[in-house]
Amino acid sequence: MKIACFYFSDSGEQLAGQLKSKLGYQIELFSKSNYKQQMAAAFQSCEALIFVSATGVAVRLIAPYLQSKLKDPAVVVIDDTGQFVISLVSGHIGGANALTQEISELINATPIITTASDNRGFEALDLFAQRHHLIVENSSDMKNIMTMMVNGETIGFFADNKYQLNYPHINNQNYKGAVYISEDSNISSQLPYCVLRPKNINIGIGCRRGKSKQEILVAVKNVFKSHQLSLVSINKMASIEAKSDEIGIIETAAEIKAELHFFSEVQIKAIQENYTSSNFVEQSVGVTSVCEPCAELCGGTLILKKQVHSGITIALSKEK
Repeated sequence: MKIACFYFSDSGEQLAGQLKSKLGYQIELFSKSNYKQQMAAAFQSCEALIFVSATGVAVRLIAPYLQSKLKDPAVVVIDDTGQFVISLVSGHIGGANALTQEISELINATPIITTASDNRGFEALDLFAQRHHLIVENSSDMKNIMTMMVNGETIGFFADNKYQLNYPHINNQNYKGAVYISEDSNISSQLPYCVLRPKNINIGIGCRRGKSKQEILVAVKNVFKSHQLSLVSINKMASIEAKSDEIGIIETAAEIKAELHFFSEVQIKAIQENYTSSNFVEQSVGVTSVCEPCAELCGGTLILKKQVHSGITIALSKEK
């Protein structure tokens, strides 16, 4: 973790030096003589900022740079006598609460954590999503559900059994708001709800030489739309090694934020007999099938067999 630590007094300097030597992270120290020039860069490049100062000083210094709880770094404040450690910004996703606890134990200080879920003994949705590598589809929707949870409202929780939310008021029959964990793009409700997307859909793809990013994107979007799948849930995209120089495939993977893999003829031939064969494909790249074996090799179970769109073939697998 890269941390910027700002101090403004002699006692603050001693405490900052103690953190740098004992905390175990990459920590750069800034004093009152050079902090102004470094503040903007530190806020953008560091995972956490520590202020050995009054809380008001920290608030004024970071105010111009705050964006959202999903983007801001952790911000922790320590009074310069080392009595209190305060989680100020990004307690959950940014990790300020955890860092506060860690520093408090190191310097034997009192941790001050004010996030509502922590003080009520249940897991915040943003922290739950982070722990399970889920993507929050709409942060404002999540805030609405979090407010309901803080107020003790009953919520529905619709997800695979592997997901267990630590919240005492869950009832899937009678609820006032709901949480859905799904790759299904066709979720709707008359009640408040938020959707958390698992990254669990893999794309196996084949194409004729020279297909552009625009053409491949249209094919991918059409397949996902027609089968009511969210593009946010895409995890990997894969093809045969012979396509590793296809700019359209490379650019599409970058556009949809998919891990890109290329499998060898040997890997594909080991399982190709299970899938639709094509003499044309074999003559072109040396195997009888591309998209379906590649989807399987990405991991998971094949959920969609080969779909053909203007010289582009797509198959999908789903990871558990």
